Amino acid sequence: MNTPIAALCFLCACLAFPGLAATYHVAPGGSDASDGSESSPFATLQKAADAAGTGDVVSIAAGTYQKVYANNEGVTFRARERHGVVVDGNGGADPLFDGAGDITIVGFVFTGRTGDIMTGMVRARTGWTFEDCRFESSRGKSEGLAFSDPVWGGKSGARYHGQALHLSKQCG
Repeated sequence: MNTPIAALCFLCACLAFPGLAATYHVAPGGSDASDGSESSPFATLQKAADAAGTGDVVSIAAGTYQKVYANNEGVTFRARERHGVVVDGNGGADPLFDGAGDITIVGFVFTGRTGDIMTGMVRARTGWTFEDCRFESSRGKSEGLAFSDPVWGGKSGARYHGQALHLSKQCG
């Protein structure tokens, strides 16, 4: 193959595959000043959500975490241990997980949200996927999930796989 054609093919390949997806790690004993690697994990879901981009995976160690807003589309948030990642609203009214479209959440437990605002424990946007998640101990006008597209209305297109949702309502 001559040099100009080889260079053009290389350039096209670089543009089509700009980089491999990254994996960021989060653990209760981590630090948000770290790089998010397995040996130096972030401490908060929010720091990982801010660092992650389309195609990236956030791998989370068992522990209790605070609410998060995922700014970038196409990120997967995966609990390392089934239902070991608990996002606790501590009685607050804000959604526990919110953000851009095409987010995948695997193996989480959402709990501790109260309030009269009908936003749900998780505000699922267009293209969200939930796998084996539990929603429990929510109080107020809205339990579980609230579905909205990025402009606050309409159908979300959220997906559930297998036994994805385990909803439990605390009465009282």
